[in-house]
Amino acid sequence: MDSNQGQNQVSEDKSLFTVIDRFALSLVKQNFKSQIAEIENHFKVSITIIDDYGQVLIKRTSDEVKTPEDERDLFQQVGYKVLELTIIQSSKLKEGKIECNSEFYQKIDRNLKKKYENLHRQQDYEINLVTNDIDQNFSSSKKYKPTVLKSLNIKGKFVVKICKIEQPDNLNFDKIDVVVLNMSKTGIYLDEYGYQLVKSNKQLNLLLKSLKGQIKNCNFIDEKVFSVGNKNISLIIQLEDNEEACIRYLVYILDKLNTQTFQQKGNLRILIGWRPCCGLKYFERLYKYLELLDSSKTYLQFPTEICLVTDEGLENQVLQIVQTVQFNQTVSGKVETKKEILWNINVEKYPRFVDQTVQLPGVVLGKELTDMIEKAIELKQEEFYYAMKLDGEEKKFFQTPKQFGLNPEIVDRLKLNLKALKETNLSQSCTNQILNQCDFYYYLHPYEEDYKMYQEDVQQVIRSYVKLGFNELRLERDSCTMDIITPIFKINVKQLTMQQIQGKQNLVYMKRQEKQVQVMSNEQKQAYDEIMKINVLQFLQSDQADKAQNLTLKSKPYIYVRAKPETYEEISQFINQLKLKSFVSHQIVIKQDNLNSTVKQYLDQTSLVEHVEITTIDDILFIYGFKKTLNRILPALMNCTNKQLFDIYFNFQIIIQIEVGENKLGEESVYTIPSFWEPQNKNHLLFSLSLSSAEAVKCINMFNKSMSNSVSKVYRIQNVSLWKNYQFEKETLLAKGNASERLLFHGPGASVDPETIYTAFEEGFDFRNDSNQSGQIFGRGAHFHDQASKAHAYAYTGKGKRQIIIASVLIGKAYETSSNTSLTKPPVISQGNEQRYDSVKSNNREGENTYAVYHNSKAYPYYLLEYN
Repeated sequence: MDSNQGQNQVSEDKSLFTVIDRFALSLVKQNFKSQIAEIENHFKVSITIIDDYGQVLIKRTSDEVKTPEDERDLFQQVGYKVLELTIIQSSKLKEGKIECNSEFYQKIDRNLKKKYENLHRQQDYEINLVTNDIDQNFSSSKKYKPTVLKSLNIKGKFVVKICKIEQPDNLNFDKIDVVVLNMSKTGIYLDEYGYQLVKSNKQLNLLLKSLKGQIKNCNFIDEKVFSVGNKNISLIIQLEDNEEACIRYLVYILDKLNTQTFQQKGNLRILIGWRPCCGLKYFERLYKYLELLDSSKTYLQFPTEICLVTDEGLENQVLQIVQTVQFNQTVSGKVETKKEILWNINVEKYPRFVDQTVQLPGVVLGKELTDMIEKAIELKQEEFYYAMKLDGEEKKFFQTPKQFGLNPEIVDRLKLNLKALKETNLSQSCTNQILNQCDFYYYLHPYEEDYKMYQEDVQQVIRSYVKLGFNELRLERDSCTMDIITPIFKINVKQLTMQQIQGKQNLVYMKRQEKQVQVMSNEQKQAYDEIMKINVLQFLQSDQADKAQNLTLKSKPYIYVRAKPETYEEISQFINQLKLKSFVSHQIVIKQDNLNSTVKQYLDQTSLVEHVEITTIDDILFIYGFKKTLNRILPALMNCTNKQLFDIYFNFQIIIQIEVGENKLGEESVYTIPSFWEPQNKNHLLFSLSLSSAEAVKCINMFNKSMSNSVSKVYRIQNVSLWKNYQFEKETLLAKGNASERLLFHGPGASVDPETIYTAFEEGFDFRNDSNQSGQIFGRGAHFHDQASKAHAYAYTGKGKRQIIIASVLIGKAYETSSNTSLTKPPVISQGNEQRYDSVKSNNREGENTYAVYHNSKAYPYYLLEYN
């Protein structure tokens, strides 16, 4: 139950409450008249249920109440009595799901209302469409509720929810009383949902326009009111971008509710955007504020709800903060911390200074190798050798035995005890002595029954282990050739490199990182596990669990029906009868050869999303569904009769994840296009992004690092053929062992329209157009820059605007030089080796370099920036 002043008509002798379960409240009005009369007589009040808005108006009918506090207690007691009746009514209802798409739902809704009108019968049912398919042709009143990621009940009285809003334009404002938005003083919405929320609500949009001057000059805008239908919503705007300010405003909002100084009174549902600058202190302050309250004397207690709304990508971070605070507040005793050492590897050099709180890119090495590196540093040993089976993420940097030519039929697993000088063959359960003669090590050959020297690289590993004081070494051996096949690496502690000594001898860079980790007592660990169990339970009880457990139901639409048991059965029969009248079947002649796995996947997805039955018998495709739906989807389905047409439709309009290399023999390989792309019916699409979207904000932040100009537009470039060419080139570099890529700026030249780049089928970044750009410091290649300011010098200036491109560029293994205008391709890596570098780069400081590539497909134009 929430409270709501409702058009500012509340006076001293009356109060207006809003009940969340509007439908159950309407049935209370019909079915509990005698109980309502008893409450009125007992408390000497009159109760009016306004079921259209889920509101209860309570008015005193006597003057026995002496003080405002007594009056408030009276209204609250009556409100809870009405809420109890609502809960009783709700428990008597039957509810269930009936498969249905949006078009058939509209027909059901329309016909049911018509039936009830003809019978002069009050509506005693509730139906709602539930769908994740945002492309469904469905326009109804706002029904979407925020997705709850985690719900906390503090002291059994205070409810705090961590939420996401994935459909802001369909948000159900009936269950929201206060919205707290985050903005910048330039008018940018920092909440991912903010822009769409404002854009989809006319009254909110007008209010924001009237506040432009205040937004530019204030740090905080206190309560303003806008309306959604007949409901008033309070708006608060936070404009300061630091955690301390956000905490200060949070406390102010909580105080405002607790002291009843909001225009709306009573228990409210508050939606607060979680600003990215906020962390542990923010939620800790909220938790402590609620814990210190006397729950019997505050309007912050349930049914008030505080919903903290997080953006895409921040969910895990926010949930981790919430769990940490919850743990710290509920577990007794101080949790000790200790320092943990991590060693990371990556194909590129790490920056000299790193943020110790952020995980470095690449892969974290295992504990044994980490301990050996630390020991080598302690003993001032510059390099050592290490043997490591590649069964984790390291495989993306190094070659497995099979890749460097070893593929034994039988493998023996060995354990070497270097202290006792014993070799145990774990595969054959036998142990033999190892001989050590002047630091050369010998093993007993099982077939020749004579001692043989371990191969040279293994000798290096054994000596390294002995010097560093590590006594156990695990290896794998080819049972036929007796060669050790475990990959071996040379670790250079001074140069911070790790190089595989077999095969292509891939080299990676290393970086040390220190982190503080918590060390818990057994009692604390049990408490932590209990919290995690609760978190898992909450997850399993949420809508997210259905999606996680059964992905095929992810976009399957249905209607949710709720009614008295007898009415529920009546509605179910009515829907079945309507289905018999409204559903039709259709047949399409199809070539069986065209029904490959891609087509079948598309048909399965269509069947789920559109709620139609699709089956194939011989050369006939049978489709059964709602007539209006079939009319809409048949053109796409008929493309299945022509493979060429279907390929075009599939590649440009249908986004289905298919990994490269998983297609069966004879099927065409399709590179996955990004799932966040907009649907398109041609090769290229230039899609204008909201400046408050996550993509646009990232682009603007990159631009602002070196430029002060104002970005006016950000476009996403969707070019299917260029994307596929780029992915093919990326696969080629992956096969070479290094496909590193970077987001860089490109200025096409003052007279070269970027349209020639992003609309191309093959050319893309044509280096022949690059003569106007960057002065060709690296010859005949396409040039790109870390800094927008460098690309700005070569920006397109036609049509009265400046434009540059943000591109994803395959750097791979780069050749560093100051300048070389004679280059037409990257130099060879070493004389006598035809393998070349993948790109050329300047040798400036990190983040200030220029790059050149000499193949059009090694860069993809991601975004087009237009600025003043």
